[in-house]
Amino acid sequence: ATIQEDAFYNYAKLSYEIGNIYTSVPEVISGYLEKYPQTYYRIQLEELLIDSYISSKNYRAAYDLLLKNPKFENRESLQIVRYYLGIEALNNGNLTEASRYLEEALSENVNAHYHAKATYWNAEVDYRLGKYDVAYLGFQRFKQQPGYQQLDENKNLDYNIGYTLFKNKNYKDAIGYFDAFLKQTGNSP
Repeated sequence: ATIQEDAFYNYAKLSYEIGNIYTSVPEVISGYLEKYPQTYYRIQLEELLIDSYISSKNYRAAYDLLLKNPKFENRESLQIVRYYLGIEALNNGNLTEASRYLEEALSENVNAHYHAKATYWNAEVDYRLGKYDVAYLGFQRFKQQPGYQQLDENKNLDYNIGYTLFKNKNYKDAIGYFDAFLKQTGNSP
């Protein structure tokens, strides 16, 4: 029995490390945890399981696992999963759900990269919901995040700020942001 447990553990670990063409990695790890719930390796395998869910873009399963087990607390993974759930909801047009997940991601300020991205996309959700003043403040908060210049979201920032100002009929300031966007992209106003 001990050899079987050890073999299954190594199979689960190897599946994670090199992949498994026969069974999905989350299935292998979950199978091990179901068969050996009192295992010494539980925390390690749960971390691998969450990472495998994230890698396979199964954010819902990772989120459920993170919330289900109070002993297993990985705030950074929770922040990342909430961010991706927010982006999924946004892409599916569910703005209310997107806002909720992105706000939750912002509440876990562990990973600065994902905090900045969540700030930007939460402002985008506010814009799409017609909350232009709130969106403007969100985009400005994004500009205060460390390293925001290196993120892809920065490419359209001046354009988005310009539109929030435009929607609020602040045309003079909007023109300034549109001009800055055009200069950044190499176009002349």
